[in-house]
Amino acid sequence: MAATATRTLEEMRDIVNNDMPQIYDRTAGVDDVREVLELEAAMEMECERREMDARAMIRDTIDVLEQRHRAIVEPSEQAFVARIRVVEHERAQAASHIQEQAEEAAARERDIERMQGEVEDTQTEIENTVDAHTMEMPRVQNAIGLYTNITRIKWNYETEGEIMAGWLVPPEAGVGMKGANGTAVVEGFQFDAAGKDDFEVANKLWDVIDGKARAMVEA
Repeated sequence: MAATATRTLEEMRDIVNNDMPQIYDRTAGVDDVREVLELEAAMEMECERREMDARAMIRDTIDVLEQRHRAIVEPSEQAFVARIRVVEHERAQAASHIQEQAEEAAARERDIERMQGEVEDTQTEIENTVDAHTMEMPRVQNAIGLYTNITRIKWNYETEGEIMAGWLVPPEAGVGMKGANGTAVVEGFQFDAAGKDDFEVANKLWDVIDGKARAMVEA
């Protein structure tokens, strides 16, 4: 548009410079027209310059506004994105922790069930042992009484370690006499069975009993 207007003004200048003096044969009017055309051309150039300046100013203003917008928005967006990442990471950690807790709880539950089974088995075993002990005790007491009556030996079961001790009871003392307090007890015996095998213990025991028995007879 500006190029077309410029060419038109140039044509008019040619007309004014070449044709008008021949038509009117007066230079005063031609000068006035030429001045008007030049003024118009100058005004058009000024308008174009101002338009270009305005456009440049608008572009600069837009650039400044965009920069300010980025300076305000982008950090906020970056902070928001960073916060989202932190939250997602924390959520993932929480989910993993929950999963671990659930697995540990399941493992504990299995352990509890297993231990309950073991406790029940142990209780059953204890009950069976108690029942067997209850049933066996009279037989054991009878066997001990019979053994004492035959061997005339009353054992001291309160010794510590592998100390074997007891008393030799004469027939007239009776099976029910306590070795520690019974006046009929003549001789007590004691020896350490540590480090000895069954054969050595038996020999030692019979040696002790034999010696004590001889002492009782001689007495």
